[in-house]
Amino acid sequence: MTKNVGTLRGWSGAMGLARIGFLMLCAVALPARASSLIFWDFENATSDDCAGQADGTACGPTQDTVCDHPDTCLSNKCVPNYEGAGTLCDGDSRGTEIDCDTPVCDGAGSCGFPAAGTPCGDTTDTDCDAADTCDGDGNCDDNVAADGALCEDSYLCTHDDACEAGECVGVDTECFDGQQCDETSGDCACADLCGDLDFDGDVDSDDRTLFNGSYNVNPGQPGFNICADYTGDGRVTRPDLRWWMGCYMDYIRVAVPK
Repeated sequence: MTKNVGTLRGWSGAMGLARIGFLMLCAVALPARASSLIFWDFENATSDDCAGQADGTACGPTQDTVCDHPDTCLSNKCVPNYEGAGTLCDGDSRGTEIDCDTPVCDGAGSCGFPAAGTPCGDTTDTDCDAADTCDGDGNCDDNVAADGALCEDSYLCTHDDACEAGECVGVDTECFDGQQCDETSGDCACADLCGDLDFDGDVDSDDRTLFNGSYNVNPGQPGFNICADYTGDGRVTRPDLRWWMGCYMDYIRVAVPK
């Protein structure tokens, strides 16, 4: 005789299917929940390593490298002990000299090339050639400005200064009618020494030659030398010659020993 096994009470029909679905959902969700709880407990256990422990007590990871020493307790917290940034860590004997390709500690437990921006090489710092720095990949960059970049050469007698191959180069101020640019003012002017028309610091036959070349020449014409126009009347004439001769005699008396 065949026995009628029947069905479990409450597990048949639509109600039974709903209950089975709920249990399957719980079975799928449970491992993720359990994993989360284990991770959280592990974190608490690590933190609790230093609860009530004296400062300096070992805790956490125990690996000991040049840049990352074993962790220790500090104020009930487990803290890392990283070697200071810049400490040599490649194991060779380079002394204290550090180049861009010298592995050093980064201050966060790792060993690698010095960080980008670390000084190296030439420390000169100008508008066109900044101080050299490491690029972070073991190279020392010279940081030369691009040609044409604006700069200041500090000379009053130049203008339109621009970088050229790492140097600041300006265009010389152009003066006319026998004048030269005065480095102290940046203006075109005559020599301070009376009678010195060639700006060589003395009064001699070379200056007389320049004076003669400007004699009776009108302004704007080739050879006119405004520095020889001592009377300021716009022409170099006999009164100016007498003036220049006086400058020459004064220079001779002072500069030439008897």
